Amino acid sequence: MNGLKQWLVQNRATSPKHWRFLGYSGVGVVVCLLWGCVTPYQQAQQLDTIGAYQKYLRENPNSPAREKAKRRLDRLFFDKAVEIDSVESYTRYLREFQRGRFRRRAARRREALRYRRARNRDTIKAYQDFLRRHAAGQYARDAKDRIEFLFFQKAQRYKSYRGMKAYLTHFPRGRYRAQATSQMRQFWWNKIKRKPTMKSLQRWLRQFPRGMYSAEARRQLDSLRYLSCEETGKWWLIQKWMKANPTSPFHARAKRNVRLFRRLYPRIERARRLMESGERRKGTRRYRRLYRRYRRNPAALKLLRRDLKRFRLESQVLR
Repeated sequence: MNGLKQWLVQNRATSPKHWRFLGYSGVGVVVCLLWGCVTPYQQAQQLDTIGAYQKYLRENPNSPAREKAKRRLDRLFFDKAVEIDSVESYTRYLREFQRGRFRRRAARRREALRYRRARNRDTIKAYQDFLRRHAAGQYARDAKDRIEFLFFQKAQRYKSYRGMKAYLTHFPRGRYRAQATSQMRQFWWNKIKRKPTMKSLQRWLRQFPRGMYSAEARRQLDSLRYLSCEETGKWWLIQKWMKANPTSPFHARAKRNVRLFRRLYPRIERARRLMESGERRKGTRRYRRLYRRYRRNPAALKLLRRDLKRFRLESQVLR
């Protein structure tokens, strides 16, 4: 009998067809009494592998032990995922067992591994990819804070007004908004200071009517407005500016130039009309007389030089 038992083990004679054969031959009864029958579920238990339980469930759709087999298979899949401990292994488990006993633990561990991967890369894109998968996860707040920090760092490296404005647009209530506002003001003012214009100063004052550099911006805007009036040579515009800015440091200069342009502007207008009507010789003589008389006055000389350049008379008048 021991020899028969050894033969059965060696030849894996444990399937139903073997027992049917043994039963027909009369030997099966003796074996079942002495050794005990091995059911398909017991065979899967003896092997205790994922493949064995999957085969059992596939071949025995109506077995009463199916639920036990499923629970054990669930455990084996999860243990294998823990042993590998990777995003892919936990994803495979969650795909196979959407309602498994360990789905929450697997999901938490998968999220932790994905966040660790994002931290190792430490880029805005890596954290954004993480948040697309776990927008409400346990590490979502940390990922958002890290994105904000990296964005602000990048804006600082550019040292530009646009970089700080982009940060404030994306993070209007961010942790670095006070610092970003201050730096944005500083970068913008440095850019304006290199080449101030009336338009840029007006935009600055609309954005920052009070605070640092606003007083200086107003002074520069007043001076540019005066210089624009002075460049026209129209004394009535200068007079109008004087009424609007009685306390300006340019007030004394404006008063002197009003007296100068009262005399000079009508004479320049007559010279212009001569040049525009085609009487170039007469116009040239007039410009030459004006140049000799007012060449020592910077404001008048600037006005005359612009007209000479316009009519291409530099070589004839300035020789």
